[in-house]
Amino acid sequence: KKLQTTQKITKKLTTVKKMSAPKFSKNKVEQTIELDEVFGIDFSNKRELREYVGQLILDKIKTRTLNGVGMKFSDDGKGREFDLTSVPYSKDYVSSMEFKAFGKKKGEVNLKLSGDMLGLMDIKKQSGNSLTIGWDDADENKKAYNHSVGDTVPARPFFGVSKLELKQIAQEIKPKIKDAIKTLENQGRSSYQQKILSLIDELD
Repeated sequence: KKLQTTQKITKKLTTVKKMSAPKFSKNKVEQTIELDEVFGIDFSNKRELREYVGQLILDKIKTRTLNGVGMKFSDDGKGREFDLTSVPYSKDYVSSMEFKAFGKKKGEVNLKLSGDMLGLMDIKKQSGNSLTIGWDDADENKKAYNHSVGDTVPARPFFGVSKLELKQIAQEIKPKIKDAIKTLENQGRSSYQQKILSLIDELD
């Protein structure tokens, strides 16, 4: 009976029914993901599992961004890739000391100088089936807002995870999710927690 429950869970892993687009303001840049809609399971009382999935989402955004690929979202949460390198640096930035100090090149656009911003992107809050990613640091939040909407610099939207990316993550970790749920059902919470924490350690 327990195995049948696990099989029901994993059949739904790549279904994403609802999706909220990221929210952008000078004080709050964040996105909330309803994990049960992505994975088809109840994440209540599974904090460690939420943190594991959250870290995978953050890593997906960081890696994509550093590879020069951003993401633009429509109001219904649908995202489409955006070439971050297609937006040239501003003339003021090219002539700045910062630009020269970091050895930047006019024709090689990237967000590597925003490493602190990307590094401080984190899980802001989580409970039940919800996970919210973004920034708690006010200065980095302003930087993220600026890059995303083009407040004082050319817009290079990078923040947020799309439905497609969530489906890809779900598909990639399906066996691990299945194994973790089996462990929780058959061996108890302590063994389950150790399994998830070991998965999180693998991401470092």
